[in-house]
Amino acid sequence: MNAVRDWMRENKIIAMLFVGIVASLSAAAIWAGITGRFSGNGDDGSAPPPTQNQDITIIVNDEGNSDETEQTDPPPDGNQSDPTSDDQAPDQQDRPASPSPAPDEAPDEQDQPSSPSPAPDEQDQTPSSSPVPDVPLTVENGEQVFRPGTGEVYVVKIVKNERYKRHFLSAEIRDTYGHLIGVEPTEISQEEFDSFIISCLVKFGNDYYFLDVREGEDRAMKHLIADGRQGLDAAGVSAAAIFEVHGKEINNPAFEPGGDISASEATRKSCGGS
Repeated sequence: MNAVRDWMRENKIIAMLFVGIVASLSAAAIWAGITGRFSGNGDDGSAPPPTQNQDITIIVNDEGNSDETEQTDPPPDGNQSDPTSDDQAPDQQDRPASPSPAPDEAPDEQDQPSSPSPAPDEQDQTPSSSPVPDVPLTVENGEQVFRPGTGEVYVVKIVKNERYKRHFLSAEIRDTYGHLIGVEPTEISQEEFDSFIISCLVKFGNDYYFLDVREGEDRAMKHLIADGRQGLDAAGVSAAAIFEVHGKEINNPAFEPGGDISASEATRKSCGGS
């Protein structure tokens, strides 16, 4: 440093020139910064490139000439890259959309289990798989009926949409029911007669029987159903298919005791020869 000062004292003209150059460069830099700040654009009207901190160092060589060197500060982040580079993160619109919820996360209304239907009333069941014919009724529940051309009398049972009929073995047994004495049976058409399902199932007290009554015969076999009502329920027999009887009928000598059978066997037996 002492050598530099000595040199500058010996070369005052060069030193003054050096100071003038420095002042000119400083004034130019300040003016460029002011005009650039207010204009915001380069000479061609485009946006100026990002500015970087620049340090200008003037070195005076041995010949008394000054050299300018420009040092540029490195980017603050060593990983900084061109914003137009392909390595940049994809635009938001190019990103895959969030996956839709899986079918089991958004249950479809059709996959939702529907509310269970109430269990049908016991009287809505039927031992027959055939639907009841849609035939108009001309008689009421408990009436005695017969069809044209025969004298065979039946009692009918009507529960909701179920229709059943049971054959009386004889007029003597029929008259054991006081409310039927003197009441003439009603003649109905064959079509209406056929709309009633024939039944041989009866109940007396807590016991259930199969009375194998057939047309044209004055005697019949009676079979105790060993598993009773529980077996009939398990076999899918409707309560409407079971007729209640009194002791004077079930104990009539015209009914011969047969062997005990199960409810399943009773539903498979032929009733009334049908």
